[in-house]
Amino acid sequence: MKIKQKEIPFWQYESSTGNWKPIFSVVTQDGLPEELSLSIYNILFQLPKKNVKVETLQRIQNFPASMQELPSLTRLLIEKVEQSQEQCLSELQTASKKDALESFAQVFLYELKNNTFTKQPKLSEAIGKLWNQCVQGGLWTIQEAVALFQEYQIGIYCQAYCIDHQERFRKQMQLFQEVSSGIFILCEVGGAHVREMMQNPFIQDNYLLSHCIFSEEEKENFWGRNVVLYRKGLPLQKAYELNLEDRAFYVQVRIAEKLDVFAVHTSAYDLQTERRKKQLQQTLSFSSYPIVGGDLNIHNAMDEKNLLELGLCDCSDTLENPITFDGDGNSLTQYIYLHCERRQMKLDRILYAEQIPYRLQAVERIATQEYSYGGITAHLSDHFGLQACFVKK
Repeated sequence: MKIKQKEIPFWQYESSTGNWKPIFSVVTQDGLPEELSLSIYNILFQLPKKNVKVETLQRIQNFPASMQELPSLTRLLIEKVEQSQEQCLSELQTASKKDALESFAQVFLYELKNNTFTKQPKLSEAIGKLWNQCVQGGLWTIQEAVALFQEYQIGIYCQAYCIDHQERFRKQMQLFQEVSSGIFILCEVGGAHVREMMQNPFIQDNYLLSHCIFSEEEKENFWGRNVVLYRKGLPLQKAYELNLEDRAFYVQVRIAEKLDVFAVHTSAYDLQTERRKKQLQQTLSFSSYPIVGGDLNIHNAMDEKNLLELGLCDCSDTLENPITFDGDGNSLTQYIYLHCERRQMKLDRILYAEQIPYRLQAVERIATQEYSYGGITAHLSDHFGLQACFVKK
């Protein structure tokens, strides 16, 4: 596939007119700043309700309200899982694989119907632990479970639709103000997020936006994208959108002749390891002086080997705890995945070439605190973020 590089403007808010105006470059007297801070954060976009299968919502809505209407194995799992994981596991082991999986599908529907994460958190956690025991014990594979759940028109991501995402994102903008980086690389951004940022006084006063949304049609069609917040006063030569492989709309910001920042989100899952490498190689072909940040989905040994071959330094190597996707420690991850996701991975990275005109001074995880929103207390994304601070060489 031919790589496309398209020049784009950044957008600046004009308080005198109340409008966002495009600008293509920013010239400063002092050149590069002595210090440069950069943060990456996965917003976790929500799909519009219209994209949720009608059958999914109907199954949740029509799920029996009475425990007595449930199959016996499903009822046993719900009633006994907190007190006796062993008994539940034994019952599942003696049942057929199909019956055991169908019972779990019914249990997940029960959780979605009754919002057990908020109302019965101990039950929700116990069900998640039992699920992981079944997977680790070889009662079924994840692939077998996914196939059955597709028949049921449900998925563990259904829980995401119970969240008040507008309130969640407003809390995220509060987080941006607390962190206050020079550059924010945001992944999985939707059109509604961009509209909220355009209306936020802190962002209007302090940042340029790589994207603006001016119509409902644009809002509906803009989802899962990378967006850059760029602090006013930083030098800017040019900005581009990169369309490569199947990951459209990476953002390249040319700060100076020898410094480019890339906002990227590479393909997920183990099967895409080589594709991730190719996407990073294509990105690096546009600059010899890159900083690359975003949700890179790097999580296996081959990914790490590929990073070494690409010759990039990883900011998180200096962290005692570099995990950004934490199935055990992130409460929103537990909420969305119904406590069934327990993996801990360094999915989000800030990478840089040694020859850039800056050296790494410090790095830390951000967005590790919980907030109250929409009736729950949880983290604001299923990923933690990273902030790196660089000083001029």
